[in-house]
Amino acid sequence: TRYMFFDSMFLSFLKSCKKRTNRIVIEAHSYPIYNKIDFLYYPIYLQDYIYTTKCAKYLDLVLAISDKSSIWNTKTVQIDNAIVIDDYKISKRSYTYNDDINLIFVGYEYNVHGLDRLIKGLHKYYSLSPQKKVNLILVGKMTKKTMNLIKKYNMSEYIKYLGIKCGEELDNIFDYADIGIGILAPYRRNSSLGTGLKTKEYMARGLPIVYAGKSISIKGECNFIYSLPNNNSIIDINSIIDFYNNIYTITDMHYQIRNLVSNLTWENQFEKMINNFQ
Repeated sequence: TRYMFFDSMFLSFLKSCKKRTNRIVIEAHSYPIYNKIDFLYYPIYLQDYIYTTKCAKYLDLVLAISDKSSIWNTKTVQIDNAIVIDDYKISKRSYTYNDDINLIFVGYEYNVHGLDRLIKGLHKYYSLSPQKKVNLILVGKMTKKTMNLIKKYNMSEYIKYLGIKCGEELDNIFDYADIGIGILAPYRRNSSLGTGLKTKEYMARGLPIVYAGKSISIKGECNFIYSLPNNNSIIDINSIIDFYNNIYTITDMHYQIRNLVSNLTWENQFEKMINNFQ
């Protein structure tokens, strides 16, 4: 089952399940799932706080996209978002040194995505002596904060908001993209993980990625990933340009990147759970 919030009804559900099965596994989706900032939700937060202290006796294992080894006093296994790699067309983008560099962000934006860090970085970059033109393509649904920031800094020439796109139309947009933008402020949800489902989708399309923090799936050094500091600092656009200039000439770059996520299947993720019961 999947955790949203604990309350008396959910605990009763787990108790009933425990009588009928050998094992209960709960997915702590995007743990911690909420930021305790909205006082309207305090009654829910209070219930959750009380009942999470009582849930461990009903749980055998927790699965989480997290670097924690224990959640709710229960052994926790790290999983990651998985993809069906054949669902994603590989990018046709062919880049030369004199071309613009096109960054792309796709998704329903939340505060944790940290696009404000990137927009402020682009504003600072263009206020000095830019090496070349760097564009940001936004696809999906952006927050009012982000849209207002684009207006405030008069960045509409360099930041294009295309709205929600899918299918062939989205594939065509990716054919103009050079770098996929992941989560840029995971610290805002008390996390160190900067990768999400979208970063896997970028890599399945053959795009290098930029995010803040670290990844569960990609271990060690990787030429095609640029990890930024997990804080509120303004992003240095020149460092992203240098990152891309060092890799774009690599032979079959798009296919090498795609291969990095070829094992991120749901079969692979469920195997991690099953192995803990053997």
